[in-house]
Amino acid sequence: MVSAAEVKKYGAKIGLDIVGVTSADPFPEYVKIVQNRIKNRLVPIESQEAEDIFKRLNFYSEPEKSLLLARSVLSLGMRFFMNGNADATRPGVPCGRIGRHYWRFLRRVMEKTSEIS
Repeated sequence: MVSAAEVKKYGAKIGLDIVGVTSADPFPEYVKIVQNRIKNRLVPIESQEAEDIFKRLNFYSEPEKSLLLARSVLSLGMRFFMNGNADATRPGVPCGRIGRHYWRFLRRVMEKTSEIS
């Protein structure tokens, strides 16, 4: 079994800025937090992908529903440069969205993370 410390160390090695590890237990506050962010326009909901995610909030708040054998959940993050100040309250202004060219890079990172599972 791989420890949380080993996962975090490996994440840093492959270029991740943030690596979090938690149990696969339900996240009871997740739905409320996301709904509050939507209400305060802190989450862009213009895309079909985002709408699909919001429709399934309850499903995502209980990892054992989608990750049947999971014992842990990893949360991975990378910083990326953005000109100016981020302001999610202005519709149409990019704020924290990842461009398609970054997805290719992230996919490679995710493939590397599968090595530790």
